Amino acid sequence: HDLLLKKSPTMTLHFWAIAAIVAAAQGLLLTILLFSMKENRLPNRILGLLMSLLVVTLLEWALWWMHWMDRLPGFKVISYPLQLGYGPLLFLYFTATFERQKMSAQKVLWHAVPFVLTTFLLLPFYLRFYPSITKYLNWIPEWPLDHWYLIPVFIQMITYGIWMKILLKPHVQKN
Repeated sequence: HDLLLKKSPTMTLHFWAIAAIVAAAQGLLLTILLFSMKENRLPNRILGLLMSLLVVTLLEWALWWMHWMDRLPGFKVISYPLQLGYGPLLFLYFTATFERQKMSAQKVLWHAVPFVLTTFLLLPFYLRFYPSITKYLNWIPEWPLDHWYLIPVFIQMITYGIWMKILLKPHVQKN
């Protein structure tokens, strides 16, 4: 039980926390709007997924600014896999918007592999904060606490950035 709630500074309502919560609420409304639109369904749904990812990230930042991240230690690394979703979702959005090609489910799923794999590998790490579950686990990774984890995330971001630049080049007009 001590692992679940650590003693930490009292919760404070910080300006940036309020701003993140307001932005997350607006993002949630935009997500609902994007999913309910009838035209341009695929690009709007992908953009809705991207917006929902941003909403979760903003809420995490708000919790951090209010000092709640210190109280819920298992929540500190919950956003690690989420970082791996931005690049693929942006790429799929631009592909669906500008290329107007039919994307196969298999092609889309390949872009989700890093996110799914990282989430799967982190499950024991998340679950270790629940003693009733962890007594059945033999392996709990410590690698999310290491700084080297950021290297593959940055490599993925740079790769998708280059890929999107190549994809968008024919669609950008020179001034």
